[in-house]
Amino acid sequence: MPINIKDEDVDRQARRLAALTGQTLTAAVRDAIAETLRRVEQEGAATAPAKSPEAVLAFAREIAAHFKPGERSSDHADLYGEDGLPG
Repeated sequence: MPINIKDEDVDRQARRLAALTGQTLTAAVRDAIAETLRRVEQEGAATAPAKSPEAVLAFAREIAAHFKPGERSSDHADLYGEDGLPG
């Protein structure tokens, strides 16, 4: 099943990889994808994005533990001028 690459830079890089490795364009793209998948899967869940709201909340609690009491605030008034625009 064909794919259509519409990004000139991606096309150029894929063709360069094929030329440097002596592979067909299809083989170069296939091997590059396989190598990236292998690497990403090897890195595992440690680098994967959170998959649940519970994971996000757990992360937020972990980060919040590093703040001193009274240091956390949702008041961002110091970021805006009297006209209400970022200043």
